[in-house]
Amino acid sequence: ADVLVMECTGPSLGVGWETAYGQWKGKIVLCLYNEKLAQRSLSAMVAGNPYVKLLRYRTLDDVKQFFNQHLKA
Repeated sequence: ADVLVMECTGPSLGVGWETAYGQWKGKIVLCLYNEKLAQRSLSAMVAGNPYVKLLRYRTLDDVKQFFNQHLKA
């Protein structure tokens, strides 16, 4: 895969590991965080990583626009 896409709205112990692994392998790392559904704040390991392209979204249209911007063929 050329791109790693992660949905980070729910808490997960694996998100930080996946982010680091994608970065180590030189992959594009896209992270989606739904502000409307989140019950906790975004992990600092993701939010503070300048390598991660983060989208704090509210609608599916936000996600589509984000993908169009970062996944141009």
